[in-house]
Amino acid sequence: MDNSENIWSLPYYTGDSLKALTTACEEPRRELIQSLIMEKSATLLFAPDGIGKSVLSLQAVCQASAGHNVFDYFPVPNPLKVLWCQMERHPREMGERIHHFMSSFQPNFNNLVITNKLQDRLLEDKNDNNFLIEAVGKIIDETIGYADLVCFDPVYAMTIGDLSDPKCCALITRFSNKIKNKYNTSTLFVTHANRGVKVLNEDGTVTRKGIDLYGNRFLSAHFDGLYSIARHDDGTKWELGKDTNSALIKEFCLEYDPETWTSSISGNSIPISEKLKQVLIHWNKIKKEFTIQELMKATQASSSLVYKERSGNLKNGFIETSKSLGKKKLFTSALA
Repeated sequence: MDNSENIWSLPYYTGDSLKALTTACEEPRRELIQSLIMEKSATLLFAPDGIGKSVLSLQAVCQASAGHNVFDYFPVPNPLKVLWCQMERHPREMGERIHHFMSSFQPNFNNLVITNKLQDRLLEDKNDNNFLIEAVGKIIDETIGYADLVCFDPVYAMTIGDLSDPKCCALITRFSNKIKNKYNTSTLFVTHANRGVKVLNEDGTVTRKGIDLYGNRFLSAHFDGLYSIARHDDGTKWELGKDTNSALIKEFCLEYDPETWTSSISGNSIPISEKLKQVLIHWNKIKKEFTIQELMKATQASSSLVYKERSGNLKNGFIETSKSLGKKKLFTSALA
């Protein structure tokens, strides 16, 4: 692991170490998958049965392992080293899925580890809990050296408790924190949705609307990013329910290709204003100077739309500099 990472592993911070911690936080948090997953974060992905949440999340990490754009859209600044912990089912199922993916893209197998050897261990059991934490580190050390992202699918297979029980939720969130802190990594947990939110009708009857996370509110409260996945007229819709970092995209739709088992961004499911916002946030992080033409190319937006958004939703979102590139004015982003 890089020596610069040692600052995150100290038992406490004071004096010089506290100063070093604040200095290390001067730079914005790195995006592992641009607009989707940040470094040293915990993400929870939930969906009803049959939506394909496991296939979608596996596709994302396989593409990220090779630095491919996730869902053929979201950039991966650096190829990711990923540990995928399959908490139920046979490894053949993962192999079959990746085999189908390979007709569309090639994962980097040297950056990707899949294990089913952590199955049948329960977080409620202290010995099992400790075993899982240590086993994650051992697998990482024996294979990829370090992990940018550690994934667990599905959550319910890791506990015998009811996810609506706060104690059970506390076990999951504490486990996630231990993995993040011990191995300086990010976590991704895949879980289920319930039948939707209860809505009281005027006639006194109760119906369910939409989908909701299957679990106590404390389960979602301790994750940095919370995404729901559901069927939609335009495809499979991802929607952000919680974001502790404004860099995450709010929603998008995916189209599924049954021949390759892969999904990609559906048409114009991401509004131009959202595309502009995400690009500008990223460019602000990397201190990029850019022309209007570069912004148009990056977002597939016309010049009129760019200027319209600049005077409206993104007012003061990017600032003209005193520099130019030939006859083209240069700008910097002010969005964070």
